[in-house]
Amino acid sequence: MEAHSSISFYKNLQAFDKFEDVADSSRHSTVPVDWFIVIADIVGSTVAIKSGRYKDVNMIGAACIAAVCNIDKSFEFPFVFGGDGATFVVPKFYIQKVLETLGGVVEMASSSFNLKLRIGFVPVSRLVEDGFLMKMGKFKMSDFVNQPALSGRGWEEAERLVKAETEGNNFLLSRDHPSSEPDFSGLECRWKGVPSIRDCKLAILILCVDSHTDRHGAIYDSILELINNIFGDLTECRPVREDIMELSVGWKVIGREVEIKHSKAGLLKIWYHLATTFKTFLGKFILPYKIDIGKTEWSRYMSDFVANSDYRKFDGLLRMVIDATNDQKDALRLALSRYRDRGEIVFGTHSSPEAIVTCLVSSYNGYHTHFIDGSDGGYSMAAIELKEQLKQFKSDRQASTS
Repeated sequence: MEAHSSISFYKNLQAFDKFEDVADSSRHSTVPVDWFIVIADIVGSTVAIKSGRYKDVNMIGAACIAAVCNIDKSFEFPFVFGGDGATFVVPKFYIQKVLETLGGVVEMASSSFNLKLRIGFVPVSRLVEDGFLMKMGKFKMSDFVNQPALSGRGWEEAERLVKAETEGNNFLLSRDHPSSEPDFSGLECRWKGVPSIRDCKLAILILCVDSHTDRHGAIYDSILELINNIFGDLTECRPVREDIMELSVGWKVIGREVEIKHSKAGLLKIWYHLATTFKTFLGKFILPYKIDIGKTEWSRYMSDFVANSDYRKFDGLLRMVIDATNDQKDALRLALSRYRDRGEIVFGTHSSPEAIVTCLVSSYNGYHTHFIDGSDGGYSMAAIELKEQLKQFKSDRQASTS
């Protein structure tokens, strides 16, 4: 497929509707060289998660997405939610506004949650000059929501450059960079943890490291087939289902949303909290009975909710949160270990008792996205194992070539 070099690159991509095609690079197009990779992640997220602050971490990551998407609601910003942050692919036209907006999110994360948010940005042109491939496809999650699929080693290199602990890292947003007040409208956090139907909510991370990059697509295809064989139809293993979702009117749950949207407003903060609690209380009656009110089709909201949940995605590595039995988890880990021992992949998994959901709502009539993670930091905790395996893989490879 030919590369598009305009602001309409992502809009013009032809979407595919089978998740099994996400790693098929023939369905991806080369990212324009005048675009940027923007990475937002919380420094020390593992420590915060282990201290029980996994929902705070998730909310900040989702807040970054809400803030960027609200810069221009007529433009579809490609992004991937990673649990403790997000990755964006941004055209040059928007890059300064995106960085200023994320600078405002940095201030909010620090003042309201005492969390340090790191913002990095890498020009695609720099990555291409260094010989890294950057490709992107578009997966149609539902009739209303698309999700980018990323391939090539450039995404991994961009993350390495942003997280490099070097003095004067030019790929990091500086403290004195201009910032603007973010718009967090649409960001919602009103659901209780989603309990497991089987034994656990299993977070899965899989990264192909085979030295023959032209084999990566086939390896991911094989792994997706393996996962389907173990778990059955993945739509049956979704971590969210209509019959197990329950809204929360808890003061602390709604308080995170309030703190993000109205962190500097005194009486307005209290009013928003009370109003949101009341709306949520009404929702506990409206949603189960599928009552339409005015132009809002609440009767289909929950079915759209399930379809629009990002429980599986591909951003250069395969990410999933699925409902699993312990036997299925063990079978998957055993099978993935064989791929790892052949030098084809590294992986990480983490079991949680519940899934947590953070929502971005543009419209209650279909246009809403729901970010899924394990209740005790599923993706972030799975990443610990993946990074250890990757470190060992690089060490072994270096030893074999020396």
